[in-house]
Amino acid sequence: WFWGHAQSADGQYVAVADHRDEAVTIIDRKDSNARPTRVSIPSPERVALSPDGRWLAAGAFYDGFVSVWDWQASTTAVATLRPASHLLSFSRDGQSLLTYGRALGLWRTSDWQALELPAVENSTIFAATLSADNRWLAVSQSDRTVHLIDLEARRTSVVLERPGEG
Repeated sequence: WFWGHAQSADGQYVAVADHRDEAVTIIDRKDSNARPTRVSIPSPERVALSPDGRWLAAGAFYDGFVSVWDWQASTTAVATLRPASHLLSFSRDGQSLLTYGRALGLWRTSDWQALELPAVENSTIFAATLSADNRWLAVSQSDRTVHLIDLEARRTSVVLERPGEG
């Protein structure tokens, strides 16, 4: 039951979430002598690795939180992010972690504190992505709206309703 996988930006590390075995396995693809690292996680569905491969984040749909590990140093979680959701990705520079699905969250990786975000409509979030410069956040929701959030101003700049229709 492999639910999710991720790799570091350089492709060295691959993480695979195994829902049935309640673990994430991280493989070093460049070191053939390295043993895979296994981190126990209750019912992992989605995983993300920071671009440098240091941080492992994992979440499950029903749990309402995301756990984060400095997996090369320890298999003990360094942070539990709440409320958070199971869909997640790191920014390109590794300075923040975006969580979305039931809830939208943006977390600073230096101290795992939540960054303030403007409220978005109470609708399931299908997709979210950060711009390369971390200034903008685009959020697509089940009500068929797309919110473009200016992260410097901490406000929604544009809401597109039913894009692609008409």
